[in-house]
Amino acid sequence: MVGIFVVSSCKPAPEDTDYRDKWCGDWEFTSIFCTASGDVTGPPWIEDYDTVEYVGQIEKLKADKIIIRFRPDSCNCDTYRTITVSENTDEIIDLGANGGYVGTKYLYMYWDNMYGHAARDWYRVYGTKVD
Repeated sequence: MVGIFVVSSCKPAPEDTDYRDKWCGDWEFTSIFCTASGDVTGPPWIEDYDTVEYVGQIEKLKADKIIIRFRPDSCNCDTYRTITVSENTDEIIDLGANGGYVGTKYLYMYWDNMYGHAARDWYRVYGTKVD
């Protein structure tokens, strides 16, 4: 009698594995918030810059969303951004023409808000994942 014993090195993924885990964790952020106002006919422009270095998080939300907390809640400006990802998303999330990208180790996000009478504000956020 001959017995056959097969050992497989392939392990099934644990039930609690979530495809969003590769982005989640602590991140070091540098965010720049600028407000600008002026006359529609030209200068003088008044610009005010606020740069904050902050250790924040990327966390999972319900369904297929993650939240990027890049500034403390005490700021009088945007402090987070919510992004939808899918199971088929690669390592890098492309945020489109006015957005940047979110990778598993680095991110860069940007967006502008335009208001009437030549007023606007904009954000630039740089991040590095803390291992």
